[in-house]
Amino acid sequence: MTFHYTARGILISDGHVLLVRVISDDKTFLPGGHIDHAEPAPIALERELMEEACLSVKAGRFIGAVENQWDAKGTINVESCMLFELNCSSLSRSDPIQSNEAHLEYLWVPIQDLEMHQLYPKILRDLVCQLDASTLTSAFWASEPLM
Repeated sequence: MTFHYTARGILISDGHVLLVRVISDDKTFLPGGHIDHAEPAPIALERELMEEACLSVKAGRFIGAVENQWDAKGTINVESCMLFELNCSSLSRSDPIQSNEAHLEYLWVPIQDLEMHQLYPKILRDLVCQLDASTLTSAFWASEPLM
Protein backbone atom coordinates (compact mmCIF):
# COMPACT_ATOMS: atom_id res chain seq x y z
CA MET A 1 0.00 0.00 0.00
CA THR A 2 1.17 3.53 -0.81
CA PHE A 3 -0.02 6.50 1.26
CA HIS A 4 -0.35 10.01 -0.18
CA TYR A 5 -0.83 13.09 2.04
CA THR A 6 -1.80 15.88 -0.34
CA ALA A 7 -3.11 19.43 -0.60
CA ARG A 8 -5.31 20.36 -3.55
CA GLY A 9 -7.01 23.56 -4.55
CA ILE A 10 -10.23 24.66 -6.18
CA LEU A 11 -9.84 27.63 -8.52
CA ILE A 12 -13.06 28.79 -10.18
CA SER A 13 -13.16 31.46 -12.89
CA ASP A 14 -16.26 32.42 -14.88
CA GLY A 15 -18.06 29.11 -14.30
CA HIS A 16 -14.96 27.02 -15.04
CA VAL A 17 -12.70 25.11 -12.66
CA LEU A 18 -9.00 24.45 -13.13
CA LEU A 19 -8.21 20.72 -13.41
CA VAL A 20 -5.14 18.63 -14.14
CA ARG A 21 -4.91 15.53 -16.30
CA VAL A 22 -2.18 12.98 -16.80
CA ILE A 23 -1.83 13.06 -20.59
CA SER A 24 -2.08 9.26 -20.92
CA ASP A 25 -5.31 9.10 -18.84
CA ASP A 26 -8.92 10.26 -19.17
CA LYS A 27 -9.40 11.11 -15.49
CA THR A 28 -8.81 14.60 -14.11
CA PHE A 29 -8.02 15.85 -10.62
CA LEU A 30 -7.66 19.11 -8.75
CA PRO A 31 -4.30 20.90 -8.91
CA GLY A 32 -1.90 20.45 -6.01
CA GLY A 33 0.37 17.72 -4.76
CA HIS A 34 2.17 16.03 -1.92
CA ILE A 35 2.77 17.71 1.42
CA ASP A 36 6.37 17.45 2.61
CA HIS A 37 7.22 16.39 6.17
CA ALA A 38 6.40 19.19 8.67
CA GLU A 39 5.09 21.44 5.86
CA PRO A 40 1.77 23.24 6.41
CA ALA A 41 -0.83 22.12 3.86
CA PRO A 42 -1.56 25.63 2.46
CA ILE A 43 2.16 26.24 1.91
CA ALA A 44 2.49 22.86 0.18
CA LEU A 45 -0.35 23.73 -2.18
CA GLU A 46 1.19 27.07 -3.10
CA ARG A 47 4.62 25.45 -3.58
CA GLU A 48 3.29 22.64 -5.75
CA LEU A 49 1.52 25.02 -8.13
CA MET A 50 4.60 27.20 -8.42
CA GLU A 51 6.78 24.14 -9.14
CA GLU A 52 4.38 22.44 -11.55
CA ALA A 53 2.97 25.42 -13.47
CA CYS A 54 4.75 28.62 -12.36
CA LEU A 55 1.44 29.77 -10.84
CA SER A 56 1.63 32.22 -7.97
CA VAL A 57 -1.51 31.37 -6.01
CA LYS A 58 -2.68 31.92 -2.46
CA ALA A 59 -4.40 29.12 -0.57
CA GLY A 60 -7.65 30.53 0.77
CA ARG A 61 -10.39 29.09 2.93
CA PHE A 62 -10.03 25.49 4.08
CA ILE A 63 -12.83 23.58 2.36
CA GLY A 64 -12.38 20.20 4.00
CA ALA A 65 -10.77 16.83 3.50
CA VAL A 66 -11.38 13.79 1.37
CA GLU A 67 -10.03 10.27 1.63
CA ASN A 68 -9.59 8.41 -1.63
CA GLN A 69 -8.38 4.94 -2.61
CA TRP A 70 -7.43 3.42 -5.94
CA ASP A 71 -5.62 0.42 -7.38
CA ALA A 72 -2.70 1.18 -9.70
CA LYS A 73 -1.24 -1.92 -11.30
CA GLY A 74 -1.92 -4.06 -8.23
CA THR A 75 -0.78 -1.48 -5.67
CA ILE A 76 -3.43 0.01 -3.40
CA ASN A 77 -3.03 3.78 -3.06
CA VAL A 78 -4.64 5.71 -0.21
CA GLU A 79 -4.84 9.50 -0.31
CA SER A 80 -5.72 11.88 2.49
CA CYS A 81 -6.28 15.22 0.80
CA MET A 82 -6.69 18.68 2.33
CA LEU A 83 -8.83 20.94 0.10
CA PHE A 84 -8.57 24.73 -0.12
CA GLU A 85 -10.06 27.48 -2.21
CA LEU A 86 -7.39 28.99 -4.44
CA ASN A 87 -7.01 32.70 -5.06
CA CYS A 88 -5.14 34.09 -8.04
CA SER A 89 -6.42 37.50 -9.09
CA SER A 90 -4.03 37.66 -12.05
CA LEU A 91 -5.35 34.44 -13.64
CA SER A 92 -8.56 33.87 -15.58
CA ARG A 93 -9.93 30.97 -17.59
CA SER A 94 -8.81 32.62 -20.84
CA ASP A 95 -5.19 32.22 -19.71
CA PRO A 96 -3.51 29.02 -20.93
CA ILE A 97 -1.47 27.26 -18.26
CA GLN A 98 1.73 25.52 -19.27
CA SER A 99 2.78 22.55 -17.15
CA ASN A 100 6.42 22.20 -16.13
CA GLU A 101 5.85 18.44 -16.00
CA ALA A 102 5.65 16.83 -19.45
CA HIS A 103 3.12 14.20 -18.37
CA LEU A 104 0.57 16.73 -17.03
CA GLU A 105 -1.76 19.23 -18.67
CA TYR A 106 -3.96 21.91 -17.11
CA LEU A 107 -7.53 22.40 -18.32
CA TRP A 108 -10.25 24.97 -17.65
CA VAL A 109 -13.43 22.86 -17.52
CA PRO A 110 -17.02 24.16 -17.36
CA ILE A 111 -18.38 23.18 -13.96
CA GLN A 112 -21.40 21.47 -15.53
CA ASP A 113 -18.99 19.17 -17.43
CA LEU A 114 -17.10 17.73 -14.43
CA GLU A 115 -18.60 14.28 -14.90
CA MET A 116 -17.74 14.23 -18.61
CA HIS A 117 -14.14 15.16 -17.71
CA GLN A 118 -14.08 12.42 -15.04
CA LEU A 119 -13.04 14.51 -12.03
CA TYR A 120 -11.77 12.16 -9.32
CA PRO A 121 -12.52 11.45 -6.61
CA LYS A 122 -16.13 11.55 -7.81
CA ILE A 123 -17.37 13.08 -4.56
CA LEU A 124 -15.64 16.34 -5.53
CA ARG A 125 -17.97 16.89 -8.49
CA ASP A 126 -20.84 17.97 -6.22
CA LEU A 127 -18.52 19.89 -3.92
CA VAL A 128 -17.20 22.07 -6.76
CA CYS A 129 -20.78 22.81 -7.86
CA GLN A 130 -21.67 23.87 -4.31
CA LEU A 131 -18.64 26.16 -4.17
CA ASP A 132 -19.55 27.78 -7.47
CA ALA A 133 -23.10 28.38 -6.22
CA SER A 134 -21.75 29.66 -2.88
CA THR A 135 -23.91 27.17 -0.99
CA LEU A 136 -21.08 25.40 0.86
CA THR A 137 -21.09 26.89 4.34
CA SER A 138 -19.18 24.44 6.52
CA ALA A 139 -16.14 22.21 6.27
CA PHE A 140 -16.51 19.15 4.07
CA TRP A 141 -15.31 15.61 4.71
CA ALA A 142 -15.81 12.53 2.57
CA SER A 143 -14.35 9.09 2.20
CA GLU A 144 -14.51 7.41 -1.18
CA PRO A 145 -13.94 3.63 -1.14
CA LEU A 146 -11.59 1.72 -3.40
CA MET A 147 -12.63 1.95 -7.03
